[in-house]
Amino acid sequence: MWGRECCTVFNRRLEGEMRREAFEPTVLEGVHWQGGGAVRDRKQPTDGNVAVYIPFSVKADRPYRPPRAYAACSEGSWTLREGDLLCLGAHPEPVPSARALLERGGVVTIVSVSENGFGSRALRHWEVCAR
Repeated sequence: MWGRECCTVFNRRLEGEMRREAFEPTVLEGVHWQGGGAVRDRKQPTDGNVAVYIPFSVKADRPYRPPRAYAACSEGSWTLREGDLLCLGAHPEPVPSARALLERGGVVTIVSVSENGFGSRALRHWEVCAR
């Protein structure tokens, strides 16, 4: 049921005493990336934005943590939350700033995340809308 694409989520975090912004990449394999438009009603992308369907069983090199748990301790994990960045394809190298990511092109900002934990294990997934 799920896609064959991979995408990279870049989780924003603040580092050091200066609380400098940094983005930690996590490559997710086995997602469905529905691109080409802005997300009008959470399900239909139109005009340049995307909807990404990510199964709970997605292949990633570290475990998922819900946003609140991630905020408390982000070490060795990833999350899905509004304001984080996504791009299609595998980009495992760390990036120093949002500006560097956006200049790369093909990067979108997560605007909503819906957790769909109903049905069989094979159907459970997140719906991520991004612009």
